[in-house]
Amino acid sequence: MRYVYGLSSIVIFALAVSVLAPLPARVPVPPAAPPPHALLAPDQPDREWKLPPGELAPNQIVIQADAGDVVDWGHATIGVSDAWKQTKGKGATVAVLDTGYDHSHRDLKNQVTASKDFTGSRSGDSDVNGHGTHCAGIIAAEENGVGVIGVAPQAKVLAGKVLGDNGSGLSTWIAAGIDWAVENGADVISMSLGSDAPDSRIEAAVKRALAKNVIVIAAAGNSGPREGSAGWPGSFEGVVCVAAVDSNQAVASFSSRGKNVQVAAPGVNVRSCYPGDRFATMSGTSMATPYVAGCAALFVSYCKARGIKWAPADFATAIAKTSKDLPPTGRDTASGFGLVQPAKLLPADDPTVPNPPTPPDTGDGIIITPPPATPITIGGRKVKRIVLELEPK
Repeated sequence: MRYVYGLSSIVIFALAVSVLAPLPARVPVPPAAPPPHALLAPDQPDREWKLPPGELAPNQIVIQADAGDVVDWGHATIGVSDAWKQTKGKGATVAVLDTGYDHSHRDLKNQVTASKDFTGSRSGDSDVNGHGTHCAGIIAAEENGVGVIGVAPQAKVLAGKVLGDNGSGLSTWIAAGIDWAVENGADVISMSLGSDAPDSRIEAAVKRALAKNVIVIAAAGNSGPREGSAGWPGSFEGVVCVAAVDSNQAVASFSSRGKNVQVAAPGVNVRSCYPGDRFATMSGTSMATPYVAGCAALFVSYCKARGIKWAPADFATAIAKTSKDLPPTGRDTASGFGLVQPAKLLPADDPTVPNPPTPPDTGDGIIITPPPATPITIGGRKVKRIVLELEPK
């Protein structure tokens, strides 16, 4: 049993809003047979994931000259440059579960450490749709002097193709992609996709990811401004559900509303990578989600570098405490706790790190301390032990 967009109220789709200038028509790719792991028992119908009509093309295709990295308006709006004073995401890995990625793109070819196709597509894990490439670029486009810069340009990406070339796929592909991301060392999972009904297989995979200390971030949806329109997997417990704002920090009219919305991020006319080594602007909670995933990568990188223990719940708590409140006052169903503020997630003097205890005094004026973290060298040789011989008083 399948649910197809336009025929059923239960629809799972990638979340980018309709376009201003559609691309020239593409030659359709014949659908591939579902892989074996997509087969389900009759009482557990799989669902088809599909982009709504008009969402396959970006607002604008731009072939950009090599004039230097472009920092998108969203970076300035949330203060990414302030967070970069602390970290640019080194050591963090983000899994982008989407339509694949452009292997040859100048801003992504050095950023993706592993990729896998779960759809059986003839194009393999390559992205001929554009959605996945755009999302990956928002997170981690390389700072290389050309193109655009991701929120966490020193983070790495796992690209799981869980939606086919036409933007459709099955629930089991999503669940398998989540498990693959966890197995391959993802610190963060970004899913710019959703449904108006929960799916038990995806929920179980999300729970497994959270149990392995992986932050899971998903889009609220593009069914706003209707109340209660925020979907799944964003509404699953433990998932950070993301709304979209424009350059005026106003919640986008298309952004879904709901009690599970936790945070907002730039999601209107966002510029990022596009297949063919190009760049494009797109709109949707699809774009806001990788913005928050990039912030999560900065958070993880910061914690790893300082030996700070963290869990997905810690990131969610930090989001709640540090986001910039947007009208109306307090948490609301449109923007959650407000606009994400990556620099405030990474305070210079982290309050979660206690001051070291005062070393004990032996009574002879000698302070006993643990061995230094960095070895001491004398005359170019590492000192293993220093022995003090004390004269009696």
